[in-house]
Amino acid sequence: MTPFRTAALAACVAALATTFCQDARAQAPQRGGRAAIWLNADIRSLEPGINRDANTDGIVHQIYEGLVGYQTDLGVGPALADSWTSSEDGRVWTFKLRDNAVFHNGARLTSADVKAAWDRQWNNQAWPCRRIFDQSGGLQVQSVEAPDASTIVYRIANPSALFLPWMASVQCGVVVAHQDSFGADGKFQAPIGTGPWKLGEWRRGELVTLQRFEQYGASSAPASGYSGRRDVMLDQVIYRVIPDQSAAEAALQTGAIDLMPDADIERADALRAQGLRVQSAPGLSWSTLLIQTNDPVLKDPRIRRAMAHAIDLSQLAEIRTMGLAEPSPSPVSPSMSFFDESFRAWPAYDPARARALLREAGYRNQVIKLQTNRRYNGMYDNSVATQAMLTAAGFRVELEVLDWATQLSNYTTGNFQLQSFSFSPRLDTGLAFSSLVGEKARGASAQWENPEVIRLLTESSATSDMTRRAELFRQMHALMAQDVPSIGLYFMPQIVASRQDLQGVTPWPAGRPVTWGIWRQR
Repeated sequence: MTPFRTAALAACVAALATTFCQDARAQAPQRGGRAAIWLNADIRSLEPGINRDANTDGIVHQIYEGLVGYQTDLGVGPALADSWTSSEDGRVWTFKLRDNAVFHNGARLTSADVKAAWDRQWNNQAWPCRRIFDQSGGLQVQSVEAPDASTIVYRIANPSALFLPWMASVQCGVVVAHQDSFGADGKFQAPIGTGPWKLGEWRRGELVTLQRFEQYGASSAPASGYSGRRDVMLDQVIYRVIPDQSAAEAALQTGAIDLMPDADIERADALRAQGLRVQSAPGLSWSTLLIQTNDPVLKDPRIRRAMAHAIDLSQLAEIRTMGLAEPSPSPVSPSMSFFDESFRAWPAYDPARARALLREAGYRNQVIKLQTNRRYNGMYDNSVATQAMLTAAGFRVELEVLDWATQLSNYTTGNFQLQSFSFSPRLDTGLAFSSLVGEKARGASAQWENPEVIRLLTESSATSDMTRRAELFRQMHALMAQDVPSIGLYFMPQIVASRQDLQGVTPWPAGRPVTWGIWRQR
């Protein structure tokens, strides 16, 4: 990012923050009222971690809590657990539960509930994160024990720097659902968690309503992201499903909704001109081009490197982020502590080199299908631009426009050649790589099956030496630039728009709105 753009963005964020602070000082926070939040599509489920996407995650984490949660600074802090310790060899983790957590059905939380929730997910073959916690030679949970009502113990095969980050992972949904959430047949039937919100109503395709849980027992730790106190001021939150962005903007203007957590970056100035509050922050949603390395055509790394040379990452990032973000071929975001300029190294844009590699690999003009969808404008726009660039370099690429649910299912099962995709925020560098790396036989969503990289990732998970971890991540990115198992494009900045009377709205790297602390100015 140029110094001018960096300064401009910093000034913009500072100005927005100043406006927010002045508004907040004008009136003390008040309890009561409701707020409506925009969803661009319906959620998929309220069963944690199973049938999920980013919209689903955002609501699931309002209803349930895990032992730990991510803080706004990307650290891991307390949630259901007040404290925890690890054994000297790093293989035994002991969590002490807070004593005031209550389920929405009135039952008090005990360690037996935590163990039962873990066992249920572990035994569910549909849980995608099972592979994360069952890595031979890496992070492998061997047992979970409840020695007394307030203590839960995890035993892992090897010490792992990723154990806590994965326990806090937004995507994995390692939270505690009461056993009454499930029927006698084991099937999920109703969301019963310990969070500050309980389900009011879910009208599929229309809205999800959450009601304040009056018996909520908050953590004693300071509120920070998904960690600490979740004191809610509002009586009700309504998530309204409005698939069309223009219709959502109109709803924000009229007051049918109060908050757009994913406003279009190109519309920021227009929204501000309409008298709406617009806040911006660096994002961790990583836009990518996924490549199926098991595909008969794409398994040749020369073909994949040709794709890397054919795509002008700078042009894509410039257009899609309005110049606010530079290309990011690596899953290591500039917002992460491990980032340095080596993570920008990538095959240079060179269509002539791409054509030479295609000839060398014996590419015979086979059709390559690029899956995309129209639900997410960025994914669709990226796919159109990518198709044009690849075609110009000698590839024969056809767009396959699917509904989002089908595309996501294809990602999970590995049923694609290319996909225009976006990873929801991974808040730890190791987790970001883990989303790509793995054995496809153990998890079809794994994109990068390279034994040396798996070894490096395993070592990075086992060591707490930050200097060594940084070096391992650099080695992994260097190998990624050779293998090209996917092509990272950019990290999308967050643009959050809200009505002026809605106070306490604060963007954070996880990208999902935190509803505790939000209040309505009267």
